[in-house]
Amino acid sequence: MGEILIKMLGLGVINYIRDSYNIFDTLIIIFSTIEIALANADSGESNQLIRRVLIIFRPFRMLRIFKIARKWSSLNFALVKMLNSFKEVGNFLVLLALFLFIYALLGMELYANNVKFDENDMPVKCESYKYCLENGKSPRINFDGLGDALLGVFVIVIGDDWNSIMAQYVRATNLWSVFYFISLTIMVNIVLLNLLLAILLREFEDESGRLLTSPDQNLPSFNLQ
Repeated sequence: MGEILIKMLGLGVINYIRDSYNIFDTLIIIFSTIEIALANADSGESNQLIRRVLIIFRPFRMLRIFKIARKWSSLNFALVKMLNSFKEVGNFLVLLALFLFIYALLGMELYANNVKFDENDMPVKCESYKYCLENGKSPRINFDGLGDALLGVFVIVIGDDWNSIMAQYVRATNLWSVFYFISLTIMVNIVLLNLLLAILLREFEDESGRLLTSPDQNLPSFNLQ
């Protein structure tokens, strides 16, 4: 609050309001002050409800750091280029979602209710589809339904111990399961993510293909030999 009063005295109320960053700071400080006051007051149901709502605004405090971009030309340049590249990222996200959906359906076709383990963590040999439904327990990452399959594909893509998941499915089925998990990792983690990197970097290149690192076009070039 002291910062707000000092800036208002220095800039004047009209000039203070003209700056959108000042309005943003004021709102964040007001919400934070109300939250602290409610935390020190009696914990009634209405106060608790208001505090839960105000907690949502806590992460927005970190956005105040972007005020630096107005005076830091290099940071401002990088942010503008990244925002421009987001226009083309939408097409990439559609392609990524399509790949994840295809692999989720493929996983359901291969492993839905076919991978079960007993209480000793030993794979259950499925004599029939009905036998697999009634015996054993599916692993934590499974492909028994579309929701579970999409979650499983997402876990594998982010690399959350995906090799142990692959080992589980190899034990329960056969060695050919390796190709499913490795192909998913290669297509998404290597091919598609490198495509995203290429989209982002294209905004940082000039017409001659030279990588731009600063808004100053007359930067000295270094010849490393």
